[in-house]
Amino acid sequence: FVKFKTYLQSRKDSQPIAKIINSKPFWKNDFYVNNFVLDPRPETELIIEEVLNIYRNKNLKLKILDIGTGSGCIAISLAKEFKNASITAIDISEKALEVAAKNSKIHNCVNQIQLKLIDFKSIKSKFDLIVSNPPYLTKEQFNNADPEVKNFEPKIALVGGDDGLKFYREYSSNLKNLMNKCAYFVCEIGINQRQDCEEIFENSGLYLNKIVNDLQGIER
Repeated sequence: FVKFKTYLQSRKDSQPIAKIINSKPFWKNDFYVNNFVLDPRPETELIIEEVLNIYRNKNLKLKILDIGTGSGCIAISLAKEFKNASITAIDISEKALEVAAKNSKIHNCVNQIQLKLIDFKSIKSKFDLIVSNPPYLTKEQFNNADPEVKNFEPKIALVGGDDGLKFYREYSSNLKNLMNKCAYFVCEIGINQRQDCEEIFENSGLYLNKIVNDLQGIER
């Protein structure tokens, strides 16, 4: 009963349920979460769906890079779908990587996933697939966000510079150097960012293969 009262008060204080119980479902599993990582969102599952559409053969020995892994939910979900894949999951937050390491152990993916505290621009390898759900809120969007988001999720994982597009610019300038021939890059974009992102990636050397809408019809 005491625990219930504590949970109830936390919820009254706008703390998300996932943060209260330290657990959030994503794709086919539950993941440990805390205030140092974003709660995985249903729309981010589209990244997994699209990768499965691209690579029908689940036995491929894919070399995958997950930029800004956070809780590790994308990397771990891909590791479980592609048992022969080797995945490098990176983040610039040490606390986030601790969460990813915990989830990697829980889901028995330690041998498949290499966690690194590094900025993607310092990576020297090449990959068959790069995935990312980067920070894409503008500073204004973050300042106007619900208390559930603003007070209990890491700002570093949400805000992509003043206009929300900082990371797409960095990806446009640098990603081609990290991609093998015929490699794919699958990432999430924010609401109404499609046109800006298309312009940003125009001279990146990458070809736009597909835009996917989420269940609300929003281009992701």
